[in-house]
Formats: sequence, structure tokens, C-alpha cells
Amino acid sequence: MGWLTIGAILLVPLIEIAVFIQVAGLIGLGSAILLAIGAGVAGIWLVRRQGFSVLSRAQASIERGEAPVAEVFDGLCLLIAGGLLLLPGLVSDVFAILLLVPALRAWLRIWLGRQAKARHEVVVTEGRRTTTIVEGDFRVLDEDERR
Repeated sequence: MGWLTIGAILLVPLIEIAVFIQVAGLIGLGSAILLAIGAGVAGIWLVRRQGFSVLSRAQASIERGEAPVAEVFDGLCLLIAGGLLLLPGLVSDVFAILLLVPALRAWLRIWLGRQAKARHEVVVTEGRRTTTIVEGDFRVLDEDERR
């Protein structure tokens, strides 16, 4: 995991610089700078607007006695998008703007839910009661096996 983090810290800025140079070569330096700033400003505006919407949906869900699972996931995606928008560069802005698309977040939530089910861990929610069901095999160990 340490090498993955170090690789990401070194690779992400290089990718951002390379993409910025390519875009600046195509549309000009001034236009590339305006594009990066405009994407950041528009993205932050969208994060704020969608954040308030997600918050009101979560409150309504809680008032109905339901767990706001989708709303929490959307809020997490918006938090990640906001963080990506704070990073300088066009690639991070593209990923952030993708996270701002509600249909893409819904698809991602469904896909991650399927991945969790594939690992045989399912959370069942009934009203305010939550039960975790974990499928698996077990074997009772005697005293000699425990040591």
C-alpha cells in the first residue's frame, strides 16, 4: 500500500502537467488557464448546490424512518469531488465533474453494492432496525487447536 501511495503522489502531478501542456498547445495557454479556473468555479458551485439538495433529501429520509444510505453515498461523492476540484489541474477537474453527475453516482452506488454482495456481506434495513448478515463457514476448535 505504501508504494501505491508514493506512486500516486509522484504520478498524479506528472499526468496533470502533461495534460495541461497538451491542452495549452491545442487551445492556447490563456484559454487553458481560463478552462481550469472555469471548471473549478463551476464545479464548486455545483458541489454546493447539490450538497444542499442531498442534505434535504437525507433529512426527509430520516424523518420517514429510513436510513439515508443513498444520500450518504452522494454526500461522500460530493466531498471527494470538492477535494478534487481544489487540486490544480484538468484531469482532477474531469474526475470531479464526473462525480457531480447524479446518474453516474447512482450507477456507481449500484455497482459498489453488487461488489459488496459478491463478498457475501449484506446489510438488511427494516425501519430503524439494522441487521448485518454475513455468510460463511465455521468450525468449532477444541482446546488443542486453539493453541
